[in-house]
Amino acid sequence: MNFENILATELARRIAVLLEERLRAKKSESIVAVSKRSDIKKHVLMRDGFRCQWCAMGEGEHIEKYGIPLIVSDSDGFRYKKRECNPDQLRTLCCVCRSRRAAAAQRLGRTA
Repeated sequence: MNFENILATELARRIAVLLEERLRAKKSESIVAVSKRSDIKKHVLMRDGFRCQWCAMGEGEHIEKYGIPLIVSDSDGFRYKKRECNPDQLRTLCCVCRSRRAAAAQRLGRTA
């Protein structure tokens, strides 16, 4: 290997390490920053732009159509209930998409 290849390899390795450290720090910040259940729900709703992540229905349209706000759901499609949860594992869903996701999860043997 010539000097340029060694330098490029070392630079790529250092960049990868820095990116990995930043990613770890960002994940831990998002868990620490939102600790209360209501804060987590607000954080997820804001992150998702107050839209269902499956059908893109907005909060206002959802309230007008169904009379309830959008739902923050965990990765299995069930309503978010846990006190300590990583916000990255939560998503905003409308009541129809959440019901579809929960039904699919139950068919696969998971229970609410």
